[in-house]
Amino acid sequence: KTRFIRPRPGAARMYPETDIPPMPIPSEMVERIRRLIPRPWEEQIKEYMVHYGLSKKLAFQIYDSDFSDLFKKLASTTKVPPSFIAATLTETLVSLSRMGLDTSNLEEETLEDLFTAIDQGALSKEAVPLVLEKILRGDVKDVDEAVKRFGLQMMTDDELRRVVCKVVNENRQEVYIKGEQSFSLLMGRVMAVVRADGRKVSIILKEEINKLIKEGKKRLENPV
Repeated sequence: KTRFIRPRPGAARMYPETDIPPMPIPSEMVERIRRLIPRPWEEQIKEYMVHYGLSKKLAFQIYDSDFSDLFKKLASTTKVPPSFIAATLTETLVSLSRMGLDTSNLEEETLEDLFTAIDQGALSKEAVPLVLEKILRGDVKDVDEAVKRFGLQMMTDDELRRVVCKVVNENRQEVYIKGEQSFSLLMGRVMAVVRADGRKVSIILKEEINKLIKEGKKRLENPV
């Protein structure tokens, strides 16, 4: 008859292995390894939400993307809203890839130039998808060429106000009838003809609408 020299794996078997000499692990090595252990992903996503004001969905998307380091750099070196940076680096690029464009060819330097142009007021946020599309299609080589070739330069405040005033005056009856509720309609008409920051357009448009409403009330109170 034959028998096992040592018990088979189970409760009767001694651990650790009796035929393997113990290997002491220095406490310095343990501490070094401990420092290399990444923080739990839930904790990192929460930090994105708290520090950058991102939604949970957007925080997870940028954390899980290849652009997490670039996002942190852009969020700290520009005044562009972190939520817009994160959405561009994730959702906008995904949309472009679904159009059949190879977004992997997009260099980080190009993306940095893009957000720098927005930060400096040379490009509106609304023009970002178009600029990226033109670059990916090979129609232009960089952000600067796209801005110049397709007339995407940001308007000055004076130029923007002139356009807003023109749109408001062309829709005077709409403003008189609907008052402040005419904002959405006029906002759409202004944005259809200008390339400017939506927030800035909104502020100027509300000012001009309120100005026209006050003029209308004065006329009703003091008819000629």
